[in-house]
Amino acid sequence: MLTEEIFLGREFTIIIIIRAIEFSECGEFLATVDTDRCVSVFRQNKLLAAWELLGRYRGHSRHILQIMFGRSPETGDRYTCTLQKRL
Repeated sequence: MLTEEIFLGREFTIIIIIRAIEFSECGEFLATVDTDRCVSVFRQNKLLAAWELLGRYRGHSRHILQIMFGRSPETGDRYTCTLQKRL
């Protein structure tokens, strides 16, 4: 993914690479981790045959190693879990 930014009147390109992809157990959701330490979550739209972005979140200060889906045993709610690298 390439994004273009303008900073102090100068245009530059930032390259963001997806490092990990994980599908939910039901196959309806997709989560990605990128080099900008962000997690993006998508939902499959079967009518449009496309993935819709639900959100992109940057909550880590270090690179993310792994992402996985899970369910709460008490409520059954879905969630994502990430592991970050420690130096």
